[in-house]
Amino acid sequence: MPLSNAKPPRQARWPTWPAPPLAIPLVLLAALALGLILWGANALYQEREQRQRHQIERELQAISQLQARSVAEWRERRLSDAMALTDDTLFAQAVARWFAALGQEPDTDILGRLRILQERARYTAVYLVDPQGLLRLAPGDSAQGRLPDPELLALHNALAQAQPVMIEPRQADFFAFPFFSLMVPLFDGITPLGAVWLVSDVRTSLYPLLELWATPSRSAESAIVQRDGNEVRFVSPLRHAHDAPRSLRLPLSRSEDPAVQAASGVRGVIYGRDYRGQDVLAMVSAVPDSPWFMVSKVDVAEAFTDMRVREWLTLSLPISLGLLIVGSFAVFWQRRAWRRERALKTELQRNMRWLESAQKAAAVGYFAYDAAKESFFMSGMACAIFGVPLQTTLSRRQWIGLLHPDERAQTLDVHARAMAERTALRTQYRIRRASDRHVRWVEVWAEYDGNSEQSGQVRMIGTVQDITDRKQAEEKLATYRAALEAQVRQDPLTQVANRLALDEAVATEWSRALRSG
Repeated sequence: MPLSNAKPPRQARWPTWPAPPLAIPLVLLAALALGLILWGANALYQEREQRQRHQIERELQAISQLQARSVAEWRERRLSDAMALTDDTLFAQAVARWFAALGQEPDTDILGRLRILQERARYTAVYLVDPQGLLRLAPGDSAQGRLPDPELLALHNALAQAQPVMIEPRQADFFAFPFFSLMVPLFDGITPLGAVWLVSDVRTSLYPLLELWATPSRSAESAIVQRDGNEVRFVSPLRHAHDAPRSLRLPLSRSEDPAVQAASGVRGVIYGRDYRGQDVLAMVSAVPDSPWFMVSKVDVAEAFTDMRVREWLTLSLPISLGLLIVGSFAVFWQRRAWRRERALKTELQRNMRWLESAQKAAAVGYFAYDAAKESFFMSGMACAIFGVPLQTTLSRRQWIGLLHPDERAQTLDVHARAMAERTALRTQYRIRRASDRHVRWVEVWAEYDGNSEQSGQVRMIGTVQDITDRKQAEEKLATYRAALEAQVRQDPLTQVANRLALDEAVATEWSRALRSG
């Protein structure tokens, strides 16, 4: 078609008018008012944030003090049990009589008192030991063996000081759980008889006291720490470190950690970075009458998230008004784009329906191969040809598994060469359909997508068609043609080669004679 020399019509433009004299002052006034609103909102936000911060700190302080008081009362109850047992002269006299009468069964009063301590005072184990540290008696089971070294040292100190000695929580092979114990000395007058070893499983007696929190929290935790030389040892397990307390120790050089600050003498509400490297809000306090320190902490990100959300909601009103003003000017211009987008979507859906109908009519499906992901995206008709479920992304490994074994190597070579050389692909091969494993012939026409290089993706897009019926027809036609040629070369009555066969034989021999000279 010849090109026309007529000039295209000029596109209509929106007319422009000069700004009215009051437009600029009004804009400046609006900007000033908006700035004042934002400044006032920011000042209000800072003031409310500071108030909320103090409230959160007070709540954490109350929780930590309550937990520290509970732990102190727990230690005091254990010490009270020990002092009452030391002052029990009747029990000491009964033990002295049993030790003096070698080989006799223990007095029921002794066993009863030990059993009361274990059952009512909720001690995990109670042992009667002699001054040499040998286990002599326990309620409910036989007592054999010798005290571990730390407990043996505590026994000597208790007998020397004539008062109970606490052994801090530790993990040892003697028990299968971390335990806290007391060595309670017994005296017959001024003669040391031995001691009662009170053992408590801290998993069920002490650790639950640290789980008291007013509200559920993802990061909140409380821990008992103790200074051990130039390190800080965690006495209780940590919520985010399952190997503590047996292995988690922090050097005093980690000054930003609240646990280290507690061992260094810091008290009260502090901000720091814990053993996970997270910024935390912590409350540090000392447990009375003990070498322990209570550290209760929560992640800063979690502690102040709700507060910041509430404050931002307060500021959302002026911000929303400003955005509403700006958005009202943009709505008019966006309406055209929205209408055009809806029209394009409608047209695209109509074209896709036409394409699907055309595929079904021609038994042709389309696919797109992504070399980076090694996967095929296939249309519904292509999925039906290969016998895979609809909306299936076929991996390269799955596609190779569907290829006929006799043609697998050749087909892979053809595909690889087409991808490497960026050339069109025209090939036919057999597959075993995934749904019923029937052998089918397919014909593939594909081309390399040149636009994919700009996005960094190597793709090949093409069509696939089931040509099994055509191949079967071609095979039947070839068989029929061969039978006809055989009948032409041989007389059907005499079964003797005819003149056509003789002419072909003479031509063959003549060509051979010419080549041989």
